[in-house]
Amino acid sequence: MDEIKDIGSKLCLIGATLILLNTLVLLVNGGPLVISAYSVSSVDTLIKPGNPFWFRIAFGVLSVVSWPWIIMWLIIAIMNLLLSIRTYLKRERLPLNGIIVLLLSTLSFYSGGGFIIGSILAIVGGFANIQWRKPLEHTFIGRLLSILRLNPKIFVSIEKEREILREAIMALIFICLISSIGISIYLLNVENIFRSTETASKILLHGETVIDITIFGLPLLLIGLSIFKWFLLSSIFYVSCSRLVERELKFSVIACITAFAHAPMMLRFFMPFVLLNEPYLTAYWPLFIFLITVLWTALAIAMALKTLLEIPMMRAAGIVLFAGSIYWLLTYRCILPTLFNSSIPGLYFDIQPTETFLAFFSLSMLLCVLLGTFSER
Repeated sequence: MDEIKDIGSKLCLIGATLILLNTLVLLVNGGPLVISAYSVSSVDTLIKPGNPFWFRIAFGVLSVVSWPWIIMWLIIAIMNLLLSIRTYLKRERLPLNGIIVLLLSTLSFYSGGGFIIGSILAIVGGFANIQWRKPLEHTFIGRLLSILRLNPKIFVSIEKEREILREAIMALIFICLISSIGISIYLLNVENIFRSTETASKILLHGETVIDITIFGLPLLLIGLSIFKWFLLSSIFYVSCSRLVERELKFSVIACITAFAHAPMMLRFFMPFVLLNEPYLTAYWPLFIFLITVLWTALAIAMALKTLLEIPMMRAAGIVLFAGSIYWLLTYRCILPTLFNSSIPGLYFDIQPTETFLAFFSLSMLLCVLLGTFSER
C-alpha cells in the first residue's frame, strides 16, 4: 500500500508542477502557447488543399486564459501544487486529496494542462490516491494503463477476479465520455474553421478552441450505443472463441476484456489539441487517430486471447480479425444504418461502395485462414 501512496503522490506532484509552469508561461506570453510547423501569412493557405503539411499544437484556450482569466488559472495551479506537496509529505487524506487534484488537473486542460502531460500525470496520480488501499495494477486507472501497455498480467487478473464486470462497464462508459468529448470538440472547431476566415484565424493561428454546451450531446448519445456495441462485440468474440478454441472462456471474462480493451480510445480526447491544414484537417488526422486507436484495441484483445486461451499470437490475431470483421459487417452495414437513416454519430469510417467493402471483407476472411484462425490445434 505504501508503494501506491508513493506513486500516486509523486505523479500528482510532478503533474501539478508542470501545470503551474505551463500557467506561468501563459502569463508571460499573454495568451496560449501555440507551436506550429512554420509561420503563415494568411489562414487561407491552411484551409485550402494543396499546401505543404502544417500543424499547430496549442497549450491553453485563448478565450479563457487571457487577462484577467489567467489569474484564476494561476490560483488553481498554485492550489493544486500545494495540495500535491501536502499529500506527498504527509500521506494523509489520500482519497479526498486525490479527488480534488483530479478535478483541478482536469480543469487545467483549459490552461494547457501542464503541456498536456502534466494533467495526465496528475489525473493518474489522483486516481491512484483515491484507491490507495489496492495494488496499483488492481485500481481503475491501473487496469487502463496496463491495457495501454499491453501487459499480459492484467488479463490474468481480470479472469481471476470476481465482480469486476461492473467496473468494466464503468470503464467503458468513462472511455466513451472521454473520447466522445474530444471528438465533439474537434468536429465543432473544424466546423467553425470553415465558417469564417476570422474564426479560422483565431482557432488555427492564435490557439482558440470553440467549446459550447453542444459538445456534451454526442457523449450522452453514445453511452447507450457504446454499451450495445460492446455487448454485441463481446457476444461475437464469445461465440468465436467457444467454437474455434478448445479452451472456453466465460462470457463475463470476454466482456470485461473487450470493455477494458477500449482504453486506447481515450487518445481521441486529445484530437482538438493538434490541428492541421487541409486536407489533413478533415480527412487524414481523424483517419490516423481512428486507425491507431482501433488497431491498438484489437492488439489488446489479441494479447488477452493469446494469454488466456494459450494459443499463438498469430492465431489470436486471426480470431480478432474474424470476429472484428463480422462485428463491422453487422454494426456498420446492418444495424446502425437502419437506426440512423442519415449519418451515424461518432467517429467512424465507412468503406464505399458496397463492392469495395465486400472485397475487404473477403480479404480479411482469407487472411484469417492464413493466420490459422480455423486450425484445430
